[in-house]
Amino acid sequence: MSLIIILGLLSIAAIELCKHVFNIPIADYTEGLYLGIGTGLIACGTILIIKQKRILADEEKLKKARIAESDERNLAIANASWKTATIALLIAVYAEFLIAGMSMPQVARAAEILIAVFFIVYLVSYRTNAAKM
Repeated sequence: MSLIIILGLLSIAAIELCKHVFNIPIADYTEGLYLGIGTGLIACGTILIIKQKRILADEEKLKKARIAESDERNLAIANASWKTATIALLIAVYAEFLIAGMSMPQVARAAEILIAVFFIVYLVSYRTNAAKM
């Protein structure tokens, strides 16, 4: 939850630094996008912290939350959902790479880097988790 707030603050800081410190001209749409995403992330993180504090304050809610988080069915559903979302995102980035590669080399390069980072992180995390289990 704190990480979500930090990411929101980084989004807002990035646009403000570009605009006011580095004097980089920023389109209104881009500024609004970064500020909106940053504000949304800060709000979500704050709501999650409040929710967590409420759960920790009530023993009955805490017991229900522990059961829900350790339930094998819920864990299987979450893992399957992450797997599906990851595959869909990887396919979308690859499609962007193929389409953008024809006319926008900078976007294609960014997509290349994202795909490479994905597979590197996957490989490292797979080996790390395999060694632990």
